[in-house]
Amino acid sequence: MSTIASRITEFTLPSGGRVAVAPTRVSDVVTIAGSIIGGPNAFASAAGAAAAVAGDLLDAGAGNLGKEVFRTSLAARGAELQFVAEGTRLSWTATCFPEDTKYVIERIADALFSPALPSGELPAEKLRALTALDEEASDTRAQAERAALRLIYPGGHPSFVPAISEERARIEALAIADVKAVARSYGTRHLAMAIAGDVDANALGPVIERAFGRTPAGLPRPSALPGTSAMAKRADVRLADKANADVVMSSALGFTTDDARYVPAAVVIHALGGSFASHLMQTVRERDGLTYGVRSSLKGFDDKLDGYLRIWGTFAPNLLMRGIDTLSRETALFLKSGMTEDKLMAIKEEIAGSYAVSLSTTTGLAMRIVRFMEDDRPLSYVDEYPEIIGRVSLKEAQDAAAYLASLPLSVATAGSF
Repeated sequence: MSTIASRITEFTLPSGGRVAVAPTRVSDVVTIAGSIIGGPNAFASAAGAAAAVAGDLLDAGAGNLGKEVFRTSLAARGAELQFVAEGTRLSWTATCFPEDTKYVIERIADALFSPALPSGELPAEKLRALTALDEEASDTRAQAERAALRLIYPGGHPSFVPAISEERARIEALAIADVKAVARSYGTRHLAMAIAGDVDANALGPVIERAFGRTPAGLPRPSALPGTSAMAKRADVRLADKANADVVMSSALGFTTDDARYVPAAVVIHALGGSFASHLMQTVRERDGLTYGVRSSLKGFDDKLDGYLRIWGTFAPNLLMRGIDTLSRETALFLKSGMTEDKLMAIKEEIAGSYAVSLSTTTGLAMRIVRFMEDDRPLSYVDEYPEIIGRVSLKEAQDAAAYLASLPLSVATAGSF
């Protein structure tokens, strides 16, 4: 039987970067997704703010094209290209017609390795960044998320986030020289790019080589020693006149995606709160009617960093304390005895079904391939992933649940209470 990986051609750059070309049965559509090391978490201190701004300015002219020509040349072809710098990665997604694939690949390379970064664009971009930060400062969910990361990671860890006042000061102090310094660090050592849709790998090979073959290596992955949370901590961010209060319960896990505990833990956390049929949705929301939103997930594993457990819920302010108590109780109950053979089978089928759906579009396929390449997975992992999930045994799931139950859960809240 033909596999997805057997239809993908991989090109390895001299720097070590990887590009996958994945033909599909879809006609007249191509999606290009990719990333390099270059997000805010890949840099220390003020350079993180510069990295975020740099990502937003990459389409403001590149190569020998000014901003307007760069953007209109893509729009005239019906192509779309977006860059975003988040976490450890500078990522991009593009869609185009097959005949314009070469042109879009070339523009991506120009934007990464010969961006204009005009100084005249910086004031408006700083204003946009500051406005977004102001909006985040009044957003209950964003504030709870930020407070949670500050509780479980030490300063200096790539996943630690600065206080909003500190981040604001860094943005205000940015000069175009700071942004250009970040852009000069871009490279393809850890490039992960997938081109999916109506494509011909043989035709694109020379295009990829010309665009990316002689690029600099760039930054290494950011690193940090994995560590678990030593004790549960609490942070309350009070925001006036909010109709809801958000809570994030979290704990540093002490392992990366390479650890044997990762996949079983991911299955357990999906069963806990990863879908509408999950335990927290069926108890905290459906049974108790305390919230419309509750979710659990594993986060923070970008570029082989140690990740964390995150449990989020949103409540009316007068129900916040009851909501926290219920979240804590139901989480502990599920991790102690909720992983039965029937539950495990149902969750594995749900994950496999959701995964299959995610591969049904060119964008979904390209982004899955990129995510696996970012973790240094072989392309065969695209086919093997459901099988890996399917092989999780009840003992592995219960052992993972016991480990998760042993971790102290820090609590961060934000809202009016």
